[in-house]
Amino acid sequence: MEAWVNDNGIRLNGLGPFQASSPKGTLEGILDKLKARTLQNGKRVYLETADVALIYHTIPSADAVKILQASGIETHYSQTPMTPKLREHMVQCETAMQSAKPILGKLFFPDDYRTSVVIGFISILVEHQEAYLLLVMREMYGSAFALGRPIVEGMYRALWLNVCATEDELNRFIQKDDIKQTLAELAEAIDPAHNTDDFFQNFKKRAWSALNSYTHTGMLQIGRRFTKHEVTNSYSEGEIYEMSTVVTTCVLLVISRFLAKQGHPDDAKAIDSLIESYGPAAQSTEA
Repeated sequence: MEAWVNDNGIRLNGLGPFQASSPKGTLEGILDKLKARTLQNGKRVYLETADVALIYHTIPSADAVKILQASGIETHYSQTPMTPKLREHMVQCETAMQSAKPILGKLFFPDDYRTSVVIGFISILVEHQEAYLLLVMREMYGSAFALGRPIVEGMYRALWLNVCATEDELNRFIQKDDIKQTLAELAEAIDPAHNTDDFFQNFKKRAWSALNSYTHTGMLQIGRRFTKHEVTNSYSEGEIYEMSTVVTTCVLLVISRFLAKQGHPDDAKAIDSLIESYGPAAQSTEA
């Protein structure tokens, strides 16, 4: 096994299943710190990418080197391609989403169909956002960007089902897994329902073609698989920054509007304030 260490944390290459009884000692400690789990068959499996250590700063690099070397793991130093600004932004996006979870967790909601469906949307959208961050931290930018459309589309569907859909339309979705309206029509219904002028309609017009290209392996994806004549990713820091902001904001908007619909206005405002804790909104506040 090999490990790469930089100022952000560590990345282990070949970290797969481990027997709980072997190896012992310092490597076992690494697995504990990296939140590896012990399954019923006794194997240790690391269920999240090792780069979670980078986000949470689980192991300072100096300590990591000592632990890795003491474990007999070949250790290398590497340079991260992520600038401090982008790294800080990623942490801010992660923190915002993790801060939203206890707000949701402290509340109780009715178990009617509409509420249950929207909660399901929130659950998968949070997971998609977390997956996006983990993929970016693994430098799998193409796969991360491919999640942009499912997150944005999920936002539109969730907001529409939360407030706009009639009982017949809700039942059609539940029973037939079908929404007749196009995304543009959903946006037209969402804006007046949420007093957002033309925000959701304009966002759909601006972003939808690019999101489709990233998800369906169009030229926006293909073109970013090359740097000059090399097959090397060329996603810019600005593009990663923008997509991270978009996917995080989409999920938080759904949570905010859901809480408002459920009669929790103060908690909805708390979620809205999280949207101002990262990205351009946070920069304008600092200025």
